[in-house]
Amino acid sequence: MELKGKTVLFLGSSVTYGSASGGVSFADMMAEQLGFFCIKEAVSGTTLADLDETSYVARLKRLTLQPSVDLLICQLSTNDASQNIPLEKTEQAIRSILEYTKATFACPVVFYTGTYFKSEAYEAMIRLLYALQAEYDFSILDLFNDPEMGAVSTEEYARYMSDPIHPNLTGYREWWTPKFIEFCRNLIPAQRAYFAGGCFWCITPTFKETEGVLDVISGYSGGAEKDPTYLDVKYQRTGHREAIRVDYLQEKVSFSELFQIFLDGVDPFDPDGQFIDRGHSYTLAVYYLSEEQKQIAEEGIRRLEQASGKPVYISVEPFRSFYSAEEEHQNYYLKHPKEFEQELIESGRKKIL
Repeated sequence: MELKGKTVLFLGSSVTYGSASGGVSFADMMAEQLGFFCIKEAVSGTTLADLDETSYVARLKRLTLQPSVDLLICQLSTNDASQNIPLEKTEQAIRSILEYTKATFACPVVFYTGTYFKSEAYEAMIRLLYALQAEYDFSILDLFNDPEMGAVSTEEYARYMSDPIHPNLTGYREWWTPKFIEFCRNLIPAQRAYFAGGCFWCITPTFKETEGVLDVISGYSGGAEKDPTYLDVKYQRTGHREAIRVDYLQEKVSFSELFQIFLDGVDPFDPDGQFIDRGHSYTLAVYYLSEEQKQIAEEGIRRLEQASGKPVYISVEPFRSFYSAEEEHQNYYLKHPKEFEQELIESGRKKIL
């Protein structure tokens, strides 16, 4: 993953902060070497478990960074283990961080562990982390079980570590930071695209079934108000459109191909909505994340106008924010197949799909 010019959020406690190295840690060294903007949200002695306002979860939710985070690197806190916090509370916190990051920043997440030290409680936390990978899309940098990290001599370990938990400045520079840089360079994150195509129930299935698409999230985009609801958007109260976020692997499907799928599933000549759904909330838009996405969308619109001889009503706008819709609206076609089929028929969209 190319991090130059990106924003990386580091969430953690004393190891992320660098308490044994004058407040300098691998996070600062990575930022200097790789050229990204570093946000280090690290407070010594804090826990993942959401016990008070200093927890990882509470501090993450207080940040006002949407949508500028490109990568979150989160520490698997040793404090949860040393304070004998029930594993269920730590699990709840990890789930909360993963779900909040997905909904708010839509960026890759890496959880990292400390290097080996004797702790059955921490080993249980690591096993939990791997178990959660079956449910969530995130990466694990497991320094605890890394053979290379465990192969250092007793002399080297003493030179690198201030205590069994905390590296010193040399440890960060020579031992930890190279491992983090190597790991992040090998990350293959999903790309993202945002489309407003009228009713988000109706445009989800085609994208969801496309090879290379990892996930499709229904939500709201384009408005200025925070945390809109389905009814807010449906009744045109916030300026948002119903939209979807498409997470995809660029080596398997391109943005150009996704844009064509989008065109094939809508009526691009309707200025006032889509099929039975009327009003601004159901008009068409592409929210671009890069100049490349913008150029592809604008060129596709130009070609369609030339071929049809008619104006195309698709707004091409810079991405500002995206709010996930309520759970009942996610993958609606799978939860309510009969109602979904009826919606396609009654709306008139069925004819073009």
